[in-house]
Amino acid sequence: MRSTVRRLWPLALCLAALPACSATRGTPFTWSDLEKFELGVTRRGEVSTQIGDPTTVGFAIKNQYQYVVYRYEYTEADRDGVRNRLLRAGFGPDDKLAFYQFQSNFDVDETDFDISKVTRFTPGTSHRDQVLAEMGEPSGRDVAFVGPQKYEVWIYGIARLEKIDAPVLKKATFYFDLEGTLAWYESQGEGFLLP
Repeated sequence: MRSTVRRLWPLALCLAALPACSATRGTPFTWSDLEKFELGVTRRGEVSTQIGDPTTVGFAIKNQYQYVVYRYEYTEADRDGVRNRLLRAGFGPDDKLAFYQFQSNFDVDETDFDISKVTRFTPGTSHRDQVLAEMGEPSGRDVAFVGPQKYEVWIYGIARLEKIDAPVLKKATFYFDLEGTLAWYESQGEGFLLP
């Protein structure tokens, strides 16, 4: 009996520690790390200095230019679930930040938003400052061209895993002309808010 207890003791310790186990993968970064980044100003080296080496480096053709795209990923998993952060940052030929998109389901990043507010804005009359006041900082910024017209694009988005392999996506995209007037917007998803 004693020998059985001695052999099972290490197993009991492992099982007792199991609920406290957690795993992480990728480069740890948060939404606050991105607050200093500015489109057309921040250089690729500054992003690497602030966040670290990207998980992957790729290329994208967009607006008739080739961009270097840094992709950062960070995942934490524990008994309460899986939380992810993803950042895609694109750098133009001048090595400056041309676009980025950040997604996170970490509560601390506070990237969730109330999608019902999207319909409060009127294309042609609402201004960028109104969207900022109602929606907060966007989790992504980009530039888009429609014909010769250039638009500043603000992206609000969050994905939340409700069931295994069934993410729920909520996204709102606002397009502003060069004067900051809302040209149009797109939205999808439903209004879940993180607690």
